Amino acid sequence: ILSRIYGNELTGIDSVVYIGTGNYRYIFPDTQYIGLFRLSINKNDFVIVFNNENIEATWNDSSGGKLTILKSEENSVFYFFNEKTAEIADSVMSWTQAGSLLYDAGAEKNKSKLQQLAKKIYDAERKRSKLADSLTEAHPGFFVTKLIRASFLPDFGSYKKLKSAASYPDETFFLREHFFDNIDFADSNLLHTTLIFDKIGQYFQYFADPTGIEKYKTAIDFVLIRSAANININEFVYNALLRTFDHSSWEDIYTYVADKYAEQNTCGNETYKKQIALKSGTIKALKPGNKAPGIIT
Repeated sequence: ILSRIYGNELTGIDSVVYIGTGNYRYIFPDTQYIGLFRLSINKNDFVIVFNNENIEATWNDSSGGKLTILKSEENSVFYFFNEKTAEIADSVMSWTQAGSLLYDAGAEKNKSKLQQLAKKIYDAERKRSKLADSLTEAHPGFFVTKLIRASFLPDFGSYKKLKSAASYPDETFFLREHFFDNIDFADSNLLHTTLIFDKIGQYFQYFADPTGIEKYKTAIDFVLIRSAANININEFVYNALLRTFDHSSWEDIYTYVADKYAEQNTCGNETYKKQIALKSGTIKALKPGNKAPGIIT
């Protein structure tokens, strides 16, 4: 099964043709589409990068469920990066577990060993970042390198070296304003991935926790202003926020999003705008202290 990705949703595409000897051809219905597809084979899911090129890959049970790219520069880079970063992640997990055991056994007496493990973890993360930099430099026009770069948080240390750098007390304050610096919000093709949805969720986890009305409002304003570079992405974020706070205990946040941003995010769809305004008005009318609406019989 081949599925198109949009935000955080999958839509199946009936495009497979059997061409004999265990081979299948998937026909992409929209050649203008740039982004990711999900390919499901025998309960195994694979992500495919599509950017105006023919793709050839092979898979069989004997390969341990691994998809091997035969033809496609974008996917060759994508799977190479994922393979190398998976190796790094395994090492980091192993060192982290070892560090936890040493810490529990006595942080002070194992201080030297803990510092060595911390350095190994730091060096591994730097290695992953350098790999991304080298791939981006080698393949500047690739969609996949844009995704790889966007998956990284901006580096506070590198930022501080810039002559134009503003002053921040620490990395948390820096990321509050620069969290999305590596994301090209002007490129609506990013909606053909889960990147926008995932990053918005991460931002709320980092900077709206512990939860509170004012924290939510500040985070909402920031993400909607940053995503305003592209109307399609901005509308997606707006609607995702409405769905998130709909039928929740945060009704004040729903009305805040609906009332403040409906005009710029309903694309002239007056019916949709009226529906949102009606719901927001109903929520506010039913708040404690307001007169109850009349009962129509």
